[in-house]
Amino acid sequence: MTDDLRDPVLGLVARLPPAAPSAARCELVRARAHVALEKKRRAETMASKQTSGGRVVDGALYLACVVYITAAAIEALKFGWPLR
Repeated sequence: MTDDLRDPVLGLVARLPPAAPSAARCELVRARAHVALEKKRRAETMASKQTSGGRVVDGALYLACVVYITAAAIEALKFGWPLR
């Protein structure tokens, strides 16, 4: 076993930079996080506006399909075709 006071690995570890980030790095990361969160919030706001308009279109399309299928079933019954 080597002497802990003269161990070269401990000397290398002691020369490593500190694990804590600098204040400037913390501010940079915080600013980038705020920008990313703001972009995400804007995208969600735009998506919700587009989704509400899309729901109206989907409802109108669904209604048109129901009316068309109902009209087709009525015509089939007029011709005497059994609906099963």
